[in-house]
Formats: sequence, C-alpha cells, structure tokens
Amino acid sequence: MQSLNKKQRSIEKRVWFSVAVLSVPVFFAFFASAADAAEDLQTTRAALKAQLHRAVDAEDWNAVENLKTSLRKLDSAFAKAPLSAPETASSEPAAGEQTFISKVQEAGFHLQLSDTDDNPAVFAFARDVEAGAKTVFTSDFFLSWTASDALAYRWGWRQDAWDMDASVSAQGKLTSTNDTDTDAWRFRATLSGRYAHNALATNPDAIAAFTWRASFKEEASREFDYNRVGGELLIAPTVPAIAMGVYQPGLRPPAPAPSFQFRWRPYLGLDAGTITSDTHNVAKGADDTLWLIAKVGAKLKLNAIARAFNFTEVSLFAEDHYTYLTEAGDSHNYLTAGLNLMMNEYFGFTFSYKVGEDSPKFKKEESYRGAFSVKF
Repeated sequence: MQSLNKKQRSIEKRVWFSVAVLSVPVFFAFFASAADAAEDLQTTRAALKAQLHRAVDAEDWNAVENLKTSLRKLDSAFAKAPLSAPETASSEPAAGEQTFISKVQEAGFHLQLSDTDDNPAVFAFARDVEAGAKTVFTSDFFLSWTASDALAYRWGWRQDAWDMDASVSAQGKLTSTNDTDTDAWRFRATLSGRYAHNALATNPDAIAAFTWRASFKEEASREFDYNRVGGELLIAPTVPAIAMGVYQPGLRPPAPAPSFQFRWRPYLGLDAGTITSDTHNVAKGADDTLWLIAKVGAKLKLNAIARAFNFTEVSLFAEDHYTYLTEAGDSHNYLTAGLNLMMNEYFGFTFSYKVGEDSPKFKKEESYRGAFSVKF
C-alpha cells in the first residue's frame, strides 16, 4: 500500500513537472500574441487613419464618417491613445492587383489641371482666336509629388482636427509654336494643410473647415527669359452644408450616386515676389511685386447622363481667377470653363474655353480647345 502511494506521488510529480514545462512555451506564446495584437492594433489604426485622410482629400464624406466611427470603436475597445504610424501601410493592395498608374499614385505623384483645379490635365490641339494663329498642339497640366502618409505620421502631421502635407510641383501651360507671351512654367515647393472645426461630428455636414497652401514659387516664360521668384499663400473655406468645397448631395452607398452633384469653392490669397531675368541673382535689377488674388471655382457632375452613356464622369466646370497688381494699380481676370467626358478613372476628353490675362505676363488670350485629358 505504501509502495502504491509512493508510485502515485511519483506520477503526480511527473504530471506537474510536465505541466510546468509545457506552460513555459504557452506563456511565451501568450505574450508573443499580445505583442502581435498590439502591433496589429497599431497597423490597423494607422491604415484607418490613412484611409480617412484619403477620403477627406476625395471629399467622400460618407466614407469619412464610416472611418471615424471605426476609429472610435477601435480606440474604445482597446482604451489606448493614438499610436504612431508603421513604416509601411497595410491597406495597400497586393502588387499583382496594382496598375502602373496606381503605383505612380502610391508613390505620391498626382496629375491634374492646376493647383486649385482638380479637373484633368489636358493635351490638345487649339486655335488662339485673339492672335489669329493657326491650330497648334497645347498642354495644360499640374504634376505634383506629395510626401507619404508614413512620413506625415512620423512628423506629427496627422491629427483628428488638422493635417499637413509637403509637396513639390511643376505646372505648365505650353504650345508647340515659337515661345509666346501666354506660355508659362510654375514650380512650387508647398506646405498645405487643413483644419476642421467639430472634426468628429456625427453629421458630416457639420464639419466646417478651411484649407491653406503656402508655396515658394518660381514662375517663368517657356524659354526662361522672364522669371519671377516669390511666395504664395492661398486660403479656402469648406462648408459642406452649402456645397462649399464638398459635393452636394453627398454619396450614400450602397445607393447610386445622385442624378447631379454640385460643388463650389472660393480662394483668397496673396503672391509676393520679385521679377528678374536671372534667377541666380534675384536682387540685381529686380522689380518687387505684390499681387492680391481671388479665385472661385465650381463644378457640376451630371451623374444621370454619365450612367446613361456609360461614362465614369460627365461634368461642367468653371474657374475665374482675379489678380490685383498693387505695384501697377491694375487688375486682370482669367476665366476657364469646360465639359469633361471621362471614359474611366484616368482618361477622357475635355472641351474648354479660356479668355483673359494670366500670369506671369498678363497678355490677353482667347481660345477654344478639344483635348485628351488625364488625371491621377
């Protein structure tokens, strides 16, 4: 009997020893899974924040609201403060699913009509009515590169109420003929940002905001025989309730897009610089200038027509640019209006009309244009 008890105790010791040994990797696995969960939380939250800011840039306020709700639920569930962004975004599609243009976009490059006009860039044949010239090839584009979301997070530029971006850009308005007074280049290094009042409101129409762009700018004629170097500041309000800066009626998936959507936005700003024919010696013989700027742009999306004819977008647009030259005491106006027919997300056709005087030389122009258009 005593021998049986000893044998039982020996078996119990071996069992407990085995349990103790096996518990070591179990505990390590538990702590490893906790660390992985924390890392997964960080990655998930950073991906949601990146998607949120892209949705704001795209003015998809329904997506903005859904993403904010997801972020609030995530923070509530784990009761943690916001975490810094990971080195790589987890929301990117697999490499095999990406097109060349989507890879270019992921790298931070964007192409559109101008710095304040998100219509597609145009490459066209046009005829200048004012000059009475023959039909020539023309291009009007704004190509920019913006620092990645990962860098913006690292620099602390992604917050609930505000965000900021750094970018460089090249803008061209060029023709295939000899250098003309209306041809121009504009190069910018820009800090841009957005501040939103009541950023976490449950009603997207209650999120009033303003955007700003501060740029160091070099503006020149096509052959760079005329140059102007300076700084530019533009400020624009966003008031969704009156379609200022946001398309109304808004998208409400899974319902189809409304038959039409309208958006308009005013800009106010100033442009201070100096004119010189030698950008390496700005002070020598320079003329100081201060320009006051007012812009207003509007766009009407005709979604019912787009659906009927299987276009991605059919829209009417217009932008009027007013510039007051304080050094000369005179003003100039430049109007662009047109029709977009987008075959897909990136390519389409644009028919436009331009009239007025544009910088840097403010020479009168008037032209009609049918163009191949590109946007990404």
